[in-house]
Amino acid sequence: MKKTLLRLIAFVGVMIMLTGVFGCNTEKPIEVPTAVPEATAAPEVTAEPSDTAPEGIVPTEEPTEEPVIEPTGEPTEEPTEEVTEAPTEAPTAAPTDAPTAAPTATPTPTPTPAPTDPPSTGYKKYFTMSFDDGTVQDVRIIEILKKYNMPCTFNINTGRFGQVWTWVGEPYGKPNVHTCLTRAQVQSGLYKGFDVEVHTLTHPDLAANYVNYGKNNVINEVKKDAENIAALTGIKPVGMAYPGGQEANTSDEVIRTILENTGVRFARMAVNQKRPSQFALPEYWMKWYPTTAFGNGFSTVNSYAKKFIAAEPTDRDLLFYVWGHGFEFDLNNTWDEFEAFIKMMSEQEGIEFVTNAEFYEIFKDQIPSWKD
Repeated sequence: MKKTLLRLIAFVGVMIMLTGVFGCNTEKPIEVPTAVPEATAAPEVTAEPSDTAPEGIVPTEEPTEEPVIEPTGEPTEEPTEEVTEAPTEAPTAAPTDAPTAAPTATPTPTPTPAPTDPPSTGYKKYFTMSFDDGTVQDVRIIEILKKYNMPCTFNINTGRFGQVWTWVGEPYGKPNVHTCLTRAQVQSGLYKGFDVEVHTLTHPDLAANYVNYGKNNVINEVKKDAENIAALTGIKPVGMAYPGGQEANTSDEVIRTILENTGVRFARMAVNQKRPSQFALPEYWMKWYPTTAFGNGFSTVNSYAKKFIAAEPTDRDLLFYVWGHGFEFDLNNTWDEFEAFIKMMSEQEGIEFVTNAEFYEIFKDQIPSWKD
């Protein structure tokens, strides 16, 4: 009985609650509790535990526990926690770790090796050589040059083919050391692939000839030699080396005569009075001073070479120019030193190896031929 009464009270409470939730009339809940006292008198009903409760109570007993409104408060909190926490942690961890590590490592090394700044200034280092007189030693010189793929200029006298200057070698017991090539040797293609320039027909002192014989003699010595070279080798000369090569072997009159009457536009001297260690470019093409000569000895030549190799063209172009005579290698027995020098130079990087004519073509518009 007590159990039945408790169930009835619980049922009435639930009904009152449902009425408030679903918006029923406010008057009816007042009536429901009024019926409670009547139910209170029910204690007189049989006290035996029985499952048979009054008709109005039994059916409601079971539904009361299932539709209880308890779920109404809980569903609101559970979805909120799961939806909020799960998406926040998962996406944050993945995108942050993966993309950040990969892009940082790759771009860093790429810009570092880029500083290839040596030629960023635009200035270069040039090396050129020339040999005078067209003697038989040119054959061996050319063999060595070809072996190391080294360009070179040869200044020859086409009016002295086959001649021997015994006075050059006699003091050394080598009277035939200065023997000129024959016409046939020159015509055979010996100088093919190299630069051949003027050294005049017969190797005279041009300044003295201008004074003694007039300008026509100078014109003939230079112009005729250039024409012969073009006919024999197919190369049209644009330059020359002064016979003797000293300041006294040329003059302003000689230079102007050559420029006005021949195709020659540059001329090399034999000595350098213009600070050779500076590796400067010529001030005027018609007085082109070399850096040094093979005749000065290989200790001198190699000393200049080391300075040139170490020099950097930071504010201007640099030129290392060595000239000589082929017979000097026989006279001084320095063929091994010559080949070692050519080999060493050929192995250097960052140097432009050019003939005299090639160098002239590069700078002909930047350097005047002579004073205006």
